[in-house]
Amino acid sequence: MWDPDGAGPAQPVLVVAGDFEMAGNIITSGIASYDPVTGAWSTLGSGLDGVAAALAVAPNGDLLVGGQFSSAGGVPASNVARWNGTTWSSMGSGVNADVLAVAAMPNGDVVVGGNFLTAGGVSASRIARWDGTNWSPLGGGMHTQVSCLLPLPNGDLVAGGHFFFTGGPGNRIARWDGATWSQFGTGMDGAVLSLAQMPNGDLIAGGQFNNAGGQPASKIARWNGTAWSAFGSGMGLVAEVLALSVLPSGDLVAGGLFTTAGGSPARSIAQWNGVAWSALGSGVYGQLNPERIRAMALLPSGDVVVGGSFSNAGGLNVRHLARWSGSAWSRVGTGFDAAVHAFARLPSGDIVAGGSFRQAGAAVADHIARWDGTGWQPFGGGVDAAVRSFALASNGDLIVGGGFLNAGGFPASRVARWDGSTWSPLGAGTSGNVFALVTLANGDIVAGGAFLQAGGISVNRIARWNGATWSGFGSGMNGAVECVAVLANGDIVAGGSFTTAGGATTGSIARWNGAAWLPMGAGLTGYVKAMVVLRNGNLVAAGSMYLGGYSVDVARWNGATWTSIANASDDV
Repeated sequence: MWDPDGAGPAQPVLVVAGDFEMAGNIITSGIASYDPVTGAWSTLGSGLDGVAAALAVAPNGDLLVGGQFSSAGGVPASNVARWNGTTWSSMGSGVNADVLAVAAMPNGDVVVGGNFLTAGGVSASRIARWDGTNWSPLGGGMHTQVSCLLPLPNGDLVAGGHFFFTGGPGNRIARWDGATWSQFGTGMDGAVLSLAQMPNGDLIAGGQFNNAGGQPASKIARWNGTAWSAFGSGMGLVAEVLALSVLPSGDLVAGGLFTTAGGSPARSIAQWNGVAWSALGSGVYGQLNPERIRAMALLPSGDVVVGGSFSNAGGLNVRHLARWSGSAWSRVGTGFDAAVHAFARLPSGDIVAGGSFRQAGAAVADHIARWDGTGWQPFGGGVDAAVRSFALASNGDLIVGGGFLNAGGFPASRVARWDGSTWSPLGAGTSGNVFALVTLANGDIVAGGAFLQAGGISVNRIARWNGATWSGFGSGMNGAVECVAVLANGDIVAGGSFTTAGGATTGSIARWNGAAWLPMGAGLTGYVKAMVVLRNGNLVAAGSMYLGGYSVDVARWNGATWTSIANASDDV
């Protein structure tokens, strides 16, 4: 958490750093800020030209960033940089290799640890101090990687990592008192990768070790000032603890890569209440199941935000970042947890979105959600599978198509009507997915998709609902209909992956004149995904298509011929 204006009116934001090019829906390089009140993401200038691995806040309020990069905001900065809320600046000539940990000391100095050997051109083995003007080593430094740093209230500094000595004693963890390094007992038998301090002053270390101070302590241990002790049975043999956070209640949350905590199932995150470990819901996981939590922060509300290499938290698609409220997981940001396939504007002005998602912003919304001007809201109890298309009926009711079998808990086979308060089916619906919907001038609904039947009759991928029954358009298509539009003269145009319509060779797009399917000029072949009728009556089609043997993504029909739309100067 970082307050961009200190005592000013701006509220603290969450800063997230790592190896990414987008945060929410904004393009950003390696670092971004998130406002937990508005849900908005923001850039920090033009970001970094490499990977960020560590963050800290200086006593003057500046944000400190370490990692593996050569510039920040276009300013040369060798692996460490400072952001003052407006501009990036370097810290001297930086260090000569990656920084994995940054600590802001009470006196204003900055200490960085990592894999470097020099800082500001001065020999500094894996750990160095910046006093605002110059870099200097901390004693003899370490012989190998420093992974984490923790400033103590008295001005001492604790370092953890893979090292065996620190210009003196120290097995993976050591204390710097401003003049010399000292050890914590006999240290650990494996790397220390995370550090935290409890309200009573006890030091917590997490990592890859199995013993602390010669005593069994599986991946996490407590130092009470004189000796190390374990947290129950810890996290198991094949595990690591990479992030630690102390809750306002005094409970400890540990994150990393593990499947159990205290012998009970816990997917990469668990909470210690002083007596026992417990899971945080179903935890986080991904393709490797589980995946790693690499970072953790507390919001002012007391919620925990975790980041890492995972893709799922509590059953939600979360894309590497998730929020735990104390009882449930949610996404961070105002977007969706999976693809959005369709939008519609209701007569009230509200926007409805449909897709594969199960969450929209902070709302749990099964495949359909409403934007009321302030946030996303659930819609009618949702549907049980993806929504692919919308149309507004002549009376303002919303027609929804997709792959679902139930809407709001009621049977509705792939197509349903919402009248503002309840769902109802359109007869027996369709036998397969509905990808496209359009309303005709007389109020009939046309549906296109991958279905062969509608209302129990053969229709072959396109059908009409007249308010009471389904009917077909000739013999239909030999492939999926992905989009449908109505021309100014009332003709219906269907596009998709078919090659024939009504038995006639048409390519991937065809026109219904009220009696038969007809080709449209030389036609388009390939895959027509979307269409729109312009105000001048022209039709624009988009997809992965071929026109006259040439690949095109967007093409225009002027009523007689097709032309490719090649660039933004073509007014669409």
